[in-house]
Amino acid sequence: MAVQKLRAQAGPLRMADVGAQVALSPREDFVDFADFKPREPHGAEVRGLVDELPAWARALAPLRAASPAAV
Repeated sequence: MAVQKLRAQAGPLRMADVGAQVALSPREDFVDFADFKPREPHGAEVRGLVDELPAWARALAPLRAASPAAV
């Protein structure tokens, strides 16, 4: 539910979102609530999500270049 609400807010801000999502637990996917060490299958899901980011960046590069408000 929270992801859907964030996506609804990101659209008007002209932010793109990746389709994949990973539900991480501070208790189970972090050591001492600080060091990120995802358990499987979360590790594979996080790697897949991170692997998507360069493709999104390349695909959206022309839009960023065309927009005078782009940072």
